[in-house]
Amino acid sequence: MYMNLPIRFSHAILGAVLLYTCCASSLIAKVSYLAPGKPDGLELLPPPPLPGSPEQAADLGVVRAVHNSRIADDDAKAVAEGDFDIFVFAPAIGPFFRPNLPKTKAFFEEISGEVEVIAKQLKNIYKRPRPCVIDPSLQEGPIPRSYSYPSRHSTLGTVDGIILVKLFPQNQDAIYRIGTSLGWHRVILARHYPSDIYAGR
Repeated sequence: MYMNLPIRFSHAILGAVLLYTCCASSLIAKVSYLAPGKPDGLELLPPPPLPGSPEQAADLGVVRAVHNSRIADDDAKAVAEGDFDIFVFAPAIGPFFRPNLPKTKAFFEEISGEVEVIAKQLKNIYKRPRPCVIDPSLQEGPIPRSYSYPSRHSTLGTVDGIILVKLFPQNQDAIYRIGTSLGWHRVILARHYPSDIYAGR
């Protein structure tokens, strides 16, 4: 599922990694890696299931089943990941991968910021309410004000996972497991539908 990104987008990501390795001493946070308006989110993704459609009902049914059968450990992890941070991947990479790496942090903050622009544009175009908004029985804790489709956590977990695997190929499986779980945990919390997660990937 990680390898299904459009080729142009993958090339842009790999170019960012190359630029990082060549210019590690520069002020990375001021570098832009993607051209304005690229990639075009509307070219990448179809619309989400329509309100009242069988697909929407099935999507919401999965959220209810997953949310109501969650275990405490998954719930705690999901809540802890609410504020996305690249160092959530530390268990897959090693104890040295910590926030005291300013250039690494700046690099991934820039990547995240550029990717979030694309996700936010699509959210505001499709305006899909979150499952916990559609079904108040799923509401627990603060409800995000943004829309549901695509999932920001899933998008960042995928993009950052791809970049990290290029840097740490020996840790590929563990990195991808975390990137995947970042999205699925949002379903556990009823903040997203499964289709939001797949769209983010």
